[in-house]
Amino acid sequence: MWVMELIFSDHFSELLNIWGVKLKTMSENKQRPSMLRIAAAIILGSITGTILFLIVAMGIGVVNDKMHMQIPVNLLIAENIFSAILLALLILVCIAGFCWQVWNTPSSDENL
Repeated sequence: MWVMELIFSDHFSELLNIWGVKLKTMSENKQRPSMLRIAAAIILGSITGTILFLIVAMGIGVVNDKMHMQIPVNLLIAENIFSAILLALLILVCIAGFCWQVWNTPSSDENL
């Protein structure tokens, strides 16, 4: 525990600066991603969320047929509010995941 406090203390970084070692902190490395990468993340998240919805809905349909349950999720999103909510939730989660990945990953053309 004390080792982590020592490493992240200001005295340690000053000592490293005296020795000529430059530490790159997360705030120095962060750059805003380009709009093209964000648009690609949104498109990829929408496609992935839709495919996941189809897989989940078909899986629930198989369970409904085998177990004779009445789970109200099917592929008819216009007629079933549960399906529409599941589709929207999966798409939003996938878009958020891909945008988070774009935001936290540096672009490949950046010189480190």
